Amino acid sequence: MKKQFTNIIIVKGAAKFTLALLLTTLLSGFAVAKEPLLIIRRDGKIFEEAKDGIQSELSGHFIITDFITTDAVTTDDISEIMSVAKPKIVVLMDNNSIRMYKEYMAALPPSEPRIPSLSMMGVLIDKAIQGMDASVGISYEVPIVTSAVNLRAALKINIRNIAVVHREFMSEFIERNEAFCKREGIGIISYPINDRARNFESELKKALRAISQEEAIDVIWIPNDNALVNASTITNVWIPFQRKSKTAVIVGVSALVNPDLNFGTFAVLPDNISLGAQAAEFILEIMDNDWDVDAGFTQPPISVYQAINYRQSKELFNVEKSSLGEIDQILE
Repeated sequence: MKKQFTNIIIVKGAAKFTLALLLTTLLSGFAVAKEPLLIIRRDGKIFEEAKDGIQSELSGHFIITDFITTDAVTTDDISEIMSVAKPKIVVLMDNNSIRMYKEYMAALPPSEPRIPSLSMMGVLIDKAIQGMDASVGISYEVPIVTSAVNLRAALKINIRNIAVVHREFMSEFIERNEAFCKREGIGIISYPINDRARNFESELKKALRAISQEEAIDVIWIPNDNALVNASTITNVWIPFQRKSKTAVIVGVSALVNPDLNFGTFAVLPDNISLGAQAAEFILEIMDNDWDVDAGFTQPPISVYQAINYRQSKELFNVEKSSLGEIDQILE
C-alpha cells in the first residue's frame, strides 16, 4: 500500500533535529495533493493553541512541519529546515522567529525565489516585517478602542481619557489608536519613555507620578512590553500605583487580572485558537492567489478573549455579575 507522511513535527534540539512522524498511513493509494507548510515558533501554550487552530483548518490541504525553536537556533538552522520542508508558505510566530527568517531571506542570492511568509503573535508585526519580501501578517495588539469600549460596557463607567505609558517605538501604534478612540469620545494621554533609557523602572515611576496628577484619567492601558511589564515592575511599581489610584487597568495578559494579584481590572487579548483559524483562512486566500502576496499587509485579530477581575471590579465600581454576560472569564 502506498504511504505518505501527512504531518511532520520537527523539534530543534541542541545538536540535531528530532523527527516525530505522525499520521503516516494513507487509507488508499489515491490522495489529494497537499502543499507543504512550515511553522517556525517558540514552545509554549499560546503558540500551541495557535498552531492547533491552523492545523485543524488546514490538515486536509497541507503537509504541516512544526519547527520549534530554542535560543540555540541560528539562521543556518532556518536554512536547513527550509531545505527539508520545502514549504510553499512559512508561518512565523513571535518576533524572534520573524527576525531569524528575515535574516535568512536577506542572505539569499537575488535569483533565489522568495517563499511567502505570514507573521503573527509578535509585537508590532507591521514594523517587524518591514522590508521583508513576500511577507504579510496578523497583528497581535488588540486595538485600544476595542478594549476601552468593552470595558466601558462591562463596568458601566464613563471613560473620558485613557493613559498609556509606552516606549517610543510604540508611538505610531498609539497615534493610530487615538483616531479610533476619538470616534468613541475617548481621549488618549500618552507618556512615552525613551527606548534607550538606562532604567525603565525609574522612568515608569516618573510617568505614573505624572498620571497621578491628572484629574481626567479614568483608565490605564498597559502594552505587552517586557521592559515595562515584568515581575519587578509589577511588584514594585504597577501594583502600588493601582492600589493608590484605584484606576481601572486594561492589560493584555489574562494572568494579570488574577484577583489574588489585585492588579489588572480587565484583560483583552486575541483568542489564540481563533487566531490560528484566521491565519488558516489567510493562507488559503494566498494559495488561491497563486502564492502572490501584498508585501507588508497586516490584518487585525478578528476574535478576542475577555477576562475580568470581578473582585476588584465589584469593590471599585460596584459591578454586578449579572451584567457581565459578554465576558469570557469572570475571576473571583
